[in-house]
Amino acid sequence: MEGECPLNSYDFITEVHKSIALGLGYMPSFYVQGTMGTYGMLDPSVLGLNTSFTWESMQGLPVLYDTHICNVDQQFLTDSSQFANVSNALYLQLTGGNLRYHGTHGNLWGGGEQPVLYAGTYNLARTARLLSTNYVDTENAPGVPIAYYGNVLRYPAPIILGILKDLGWNIHTAPLIANPANFSASVLLNNVFLEWAPIETPYTYSTQVYRNGELLANVWESSFVDEGLATQVYEYQIRHQYNFGLSEYSEILTVEVPISVSDPEAIPVAGIKLNIFPNPIREEAQIKIFSPQASLLKLSLYDIRGRKCQDIFSGTLAKGTSSIDLQLGYHYPAGIYFINAHDGKHSTNSKILVLP
Repeated sequence: MEGECPLNSYDFITEVHKSIALGLGYMPSFYVQGTMGTYGMLDPSVLGLNTSFTWESMQGLPVLYDTHICNVDQQFLTDSSQFANVSNALYLQLTGGNLRYHGTHGNLWGGGEQPVLYAGTYNLARTARLLSTNYVDTENAPGVPIAYYGNVLRYPAPIILGILKDLGWNIHTAPLIANPANFSASVLLNNVFLEWAPIETPYTYSTQVYRNGELLANVWESSFVDEGLATQVYEYQIRHQYNFGLSEYSEILTVEVPISVSDPEAIPVAGIKLNIFPNPIREEAQIKIFSPQASLLKLSLYDIRGRKCQDIFSGTLAKGTSSIDLQLGYHYPAGIYFINAHDGKHSTNSKILVLP
């Protein structure tokens, strides 16, 4: 079936994708034999080939990819003043487990760090290639050269795209980037809750949140709460950030935050004060309420999107401090909630954190 591969088989298209990258230049000429390392001295017999055409001598010169290979000390393997070609010193570098790729886009699209390369005694095929133990089960798994039973990887690895760009190829990443969808906003008191659809992608991504045209936050979830806002109109926008590029911006959402109890110009709350302990909570807590005078009061629990979860109390409170038990009769998802106290004219609220 398309997109599935038996556990004891290789996926043909996955391996073809890897081979295309090799053909475009993601391939070293480094070679180890015995205790010596070389580059630029390939012969068809090394590859087990018997060609029908003349194999042009590389004259001991590296391929372009080779010139991007360095060790953890940032010494480049093709620097003959450091490592002669042919030499044991080069062999030790190629097999010592400390190789890195150095190139603008390979590094940037690899998450801002130098990609870790294979450096073991495996002749030509894997020398100076992505290290499997670092990248299997990551977005860069398609860049690991060795085949794996049952793997179906129908997308290019960001590191490999970056390497190919460093080698001079034009890389068109737009088809790989999903744009924001279902962007929405809601207001509770002086907080704005933003939410968007999580995207189905093999790639690691975060979401940039903009308020009034300026970057506000970079988050890994599919929601964000902008808290403690003054009364005014705000404009919000988001876009997704991948290692290899940015999505388009979402539409602009205009949100008005009304007068709230935390606004300095808001109507006073008649002296009502709330204190919840413990906070964060799991199933139950105690609410201490101070009221400067006897009054009717209603307590309710709201989620961060402004939806009422449950009524906690409704009745008359005596002057002074009263204690009311909060029982979370329903197992609410972990997150931020608000307890709102309302006396018919004024209200106040207190934020709580519900633990999983």
